[in-house]
Amino acid sequence: MKIRIHSGGQTGADLAGLWVAKTMGIPTGGLAPHGYKTLIGNQTGLKDLFGLKDAGDYRTRTIQNVRDSDVTMIFAKNMNSPGTVLTKNSCLKLKKQQFCIEDNRHEGETLAQYWGQDFSSERLTVWKNALGYLLMKAESRSLIESDDAFIINVAGNASKRTIPDIFEFTFVGMWYMLMLFGHGLEKQGRENFAKDFIDVNPIQLAATLKDRYDLHGVE
Repeated sequence: MKIRIHSGGQTGADLAGLWVAKTMGIPTGGLAPHGYKTLIGNQTGLKDLFGLKDAGDYRTRTIQNVRDSDVTMIFAKNMNSPGTVLTKNSCLKLKKQQFCIEDNRHEGETLAQYWGQDFSSERLTVWKNALGYLLMKAESRSLIESDDAFIINVAGNASKRTIPDIFEFTFVGMWYMLMLFGHGLEKQGRENFAKDFIDVNPIQLAATLKDRYDLHGVE
């Protein structure tokens, strides 16, 4: 199954999803607010790097990105932020599948401790359900000859003082999900697109790419 990663391009969760895809060679896209507006200014790199298009205000682009996708992954520390609530409500209204992965780490718990290599934690239940959903769709799509891509919309909190590492949380979660997704496809006789990244430390990579809108200095 061909996949694409879309987002609205905001700092934090949106941008993390795009960078994971970019790093793994997965096509990207989506709609950004007019002028490619973000919390740290207008970022035309969203067009140049990720192929996002300029589209109206925040509300317009949020709803349209949900509409254009097959599933929306929401990564958030604050699930009640205005943008996240709009995304969730848009999924319900448009009858689109959504998965809300909450950053519910204990105080002092690191990303390495939370994600680690053992996904048996009950707190990762929604994340594991999302992975299972993607694998199920991949299996069903494998029976159909089609060039259409399965579009994953990545959304959630923006990087703010109160949510300083939502980019890293999203990046690592999406990284592991796509690695396991690739491993699952291998069982269907598909090429594992993630095989070249098995030795990459996603936490270190996330720190390098955090909220970047250009390739300068990125290897």
